[in-house]
Amino acid sequence: MFKRDFLAFAIIFLLAAFLRLYALAIVPPAPSLDEVSIGYNAYSILYTGTDEYGYRLPLLLRAYDDWRPALYVYLVIPFVKFMGLSSLAVRFPSIILSLLAVWMLYRIGKLLSRFNTRLHYLGEVSALLLTISPWHIYISRLGHEANLGLTLTIAGIYMLFVFILEKKPWALVFMAAWFGLSLHGYQSQKLIVPVLLLSAGLLYGKQLLKEWKILFFSIALFSLIALPAVYVTVTGAGLSRFKGTSAFSVDAPVFVQAFDNFQKAKSQNNTFPQLVNHRKVVMARVFLQNYFSHFSPSWLFTGSAREAHKVPYMGLLYPWEIIGIVVGVGYILVLSHIDIRIILLLLAWVLSAPLPASITTQAPHAMRAYTLLPALSLIGGIGWLELWYVSKKLRTWGRWMILILVVLWSLLEFWKGYFVIFPTTQSDAFQYAMEDTMSFVTNPKASYKKIEFANSGNLYQSYMFYLFYTAFDPVRYQALGGSVSGGYDKPHMIENVRFRVIDWSKEVLRSDTIYIADSKDAPVHKRVLNVFRNLDGKEAIIVFTL
Repeated sequence: MFKRDFLAFAIIFLLAAFLRLYALAIVPPAPSLDEVSIGYNAYSILYTGTDEYGYRLPLLLRAYDDWRPALYVYLVIPFVKFMGLSSLAVRFPSIILSLLAVWMLYRIGKLLSRFNTRLHYLGEVSALLLTISPWHIYISRLGHEANLGLTLTIAGIYMLFVFILEKKPWALVFMAAWFGLSLHGYQSQKLIVPVLLLSAGLLYGKQLLKEWKILFFSIALFSLIALPAVYVTVTGAGLSRFKGTSAFSVDAPVFVQAFDNFQKAKSQNNTFPQLVNHRKVVMARVFLQNYFSHFSPSWLFTGSAREAHKVPYMGLLYPWEIIGIVVGVGYILVLSHIDIRIILLLLAWVLSAPLPASITTQAPHAMRAYTLLPALSLIGGIGWLELWYVSKKLRTWGRWMILILVVLWSLLEFWKGYFVIFPTTQSDAFQYAMEDTMSFVTNPKASYKKIEFANSGNLYQSYMFYLFYTAFDPVRYQALGGSVSGGYDKPHMIENVRFRVIDWSKEVLRSDTIYIADSKDAPVHKRVLNVFRNLDGKEAIIVFTL
């Protein structure tokens, strides 16, 4: 039995590695806005000990003034050292983390399978669902801290289950370490992890107190690791991130309209409209709308040609997965012999995952609610195993052949959507034309006295792409003053190259300067030196002069 289980997981793990490593350098088609920032700051810390702004070993990366947790940047450093400054170096740690997530979900499934012999292969089925998940593959192949936050959270949950189900007190120490580090991994975990820990404390208080010495040490370790992340979050720099993404901004249209309605109702002494448009009521409504949008079947199981973090024409989950999830929920609540406290802990996992995305803009948000995915894989795994058990009793084998064909068809659709359609139709989202543009303007054979980059459209945050693609010496960059601000309208000057927002209708062109503009913004009367296109053939960037 052990050999069969090991072989099954080995095949799943190899499939996971293939789906995440295949064509990694060209899909996604270019390093993203976040990836070039992470890569160059890792490069800068490697050789100077400071980020682009001169901050020494930061806990939060200022980047584009969005102040993100910096732990993933430190994981990228050794890859940049040995692989050079490239998209591969930025993405490789994310791939490794995603494979660890598959393995740990497998182990969690194996722990839960002891509740019922019918769940013997829960580890394998859950790991397989995560392995082929469009949601997980898409984000795994990005060099982004979301994958770090997810994997560290799964590691913490795994250790919690080891403590609960295998009665191993030492697991609390590792649980504390992984959960503490997860707060340095991704912003979402700063809400999710406290909910998980509070739930575990309420459900397993007596079992925890029996191991009070290890519990005390674990709490101390968690506090030691987590408090710096908490501190930088609640101070000025950290709070600016939340203010910039808060769903409750007074400037948001929904709040502006509600305020106007409230004032009108107040002047008319109309009580009910005042209550409906009261700021706190509107905040509650916005939160609930954002929260439940993450459980919308249309968002989870369907997709259009272009949606954030989705494969074209696909949902975050395959449509057939809804069957396993629904059956899994029913089995857990009605038929299973799983301890009610474990069920409540799984419920806390599911319900806490959308919280960070519910208080920020752009809900529903696949990255901020990413922690939901492995929980759904576990529940779906339980559902499919129960369906297998029932069909085995009823001898309905033919239906499984139909399901296998549907799954294979879904995988083929994913392959076509992600590896063929996605890089071609969405290369502009990764500012694909930027690399060729940088090579052209920095060609040593050219003799341009001054270079002016616009900072809009396909050239958004062009200064960071310049630093990344030229592997600009960070020691030299610091000597020039480094970055002053990552704000969207702040100019940057790097030797004879300037990056700024340009109003071309008012710009006075100079003959000793070449200009780089987004193709939609460039002035009509100019001498074009080169045009750079996205993978779909559309013009993206124009280089011109007088």
